[in-house]
Amino acid sequence: MIGPRIRQLREQIAMSQANLADRIPLSQKQVSRIERDSFVQLPRHTLIRIAEVLGLPLATGEVNAWLGQCAYAPLVRPGLPLPDGLANWLAWASSLPVAVLDPSGQVRHHTRVFGELWTHECRRSGNLTVWALEPSSPLCERDRRRLLAWHWGLLRYTRSEPWVDDVERMVARFGPEALALWNGVEHDALLPSDFSQSPWHLHDETLGELSFRVDISQPVWRPDLQVLIFHPFDARTRLWCEEHLTLASSETLSATLPYPASG
Repeated sequence: MIGPRIRQLREQIAMSQANLADRIPLSQKQVSRIERDSFVQLPRHTLIRIAEVLGLPLATGEVNAWLGQCAYAPLVRPGLPLPDGLANWLAWASSLPVAVLDPSGQVRHHTRVFGELWTHECRRSGNLTVWALEPSSPLCERDRRRLLAWHWGLLRYTRSEPWVDDVERMVARFGPEALALWNGVEHDALLPSDFSQSPWHLHDETLGELSFRVDISQPVWRPDLQVLIFHPFDARTRLWCEEHLTLASSETLSATLPYPASG
């Protein structure tokens, strides 16, 4: 029941019906009807706006449960808030390079070990797509293309969203060759993904080539988030992870996700 849940969330933050109505905006009478489930079908934008005003449904992904009940597409948007106090979910992977991404490619949170894989430019931008475009990227050529194809494939479901233009403008800033590469992976993005079927290869200045098997997961009710977990593929890479974990032994995951991921 969506209506009673909206009322419960509103009362938790001591917000009046009138205040909620003003911020949607709706009339107080309309809000009252919503909270009593006395409506035929709420528009998708109204459900999203209610979630935005209440805050918590965006962080937990509950808004997508509401949208699903009403047969609407889920909310996929960069920059949605993340829930607090959920550090246990990825604690088992704190010794591995792990990154949590939003659909724009922005790395919302990551382990310290993952941060050691990045070049300065990648860390400065905070966007994983830059990893494939930046000239000093440690990724081999094949894996640059694989990463771009995977990201392009995610965006094809949201091509009408205005923020997708921001992603393409970011790519264009790396020059015509980068833009041509981005546009050229469209065909690859339509093929079955081999993202985790064969190892990824990165170059480390000290140890040489590092090899990882990459798993991708998505939290339940959070289709805007992707979790990339890099598992060492050989002894050299395991040594690299162990060395960098020792350097970061006093640090933990900066944040984690709300639910166990579905495959």
